[in-house]
Parts: sequence; structure tokens; C-alpha cells
Amino acid sequence: MTILFIQVPIQIPNFWNISKASFIQSNVGIIFISLLIIVFTIVLSGQLFYLPEKIKQHFREQFPEFAV
Repeated sequence: MTILFIQVPIQIPNFWNISKASFIQSNVGIIFISLLIIVFTIVLSGQLFYLPEKIKQHFREQFPEFAV
């Protein structure tokens, strides 16, 4: 998921080429793409902030002798 967001700035020039497609010009297409970006952002924030803390907590519970 993180690699996907790294690729987004690289793909912006390609987006301008496909922006002439009728799907992107319709309201349904814009709403779909907007919701997709929102879902990706929520998932990415969970992977960057919530998940590492849960992994550390689980590791501390499983191996208390290695906890710093």
C-alpha cells in the first residue's frame, strides 16, 4: 500500500492523459475516484501509525525479556 502512494506523484502526468476519458468526466467517476483515494488514505494511516504499535505491543507480550 505504501508503494502505491509513492507511485502516485510519478503517475500524475499519465493521469492528465486519461483525464479526457468519459468515465473521469462523469460525476459517478469523480465520486468513485474520490472514495478510492479516501479509503487508501485511511488504510495507509492505519498501516503507518496503528499497526506498528500493535506489533510492538504483541512482541512485548510474547517476549518480555527482549522488551526495551
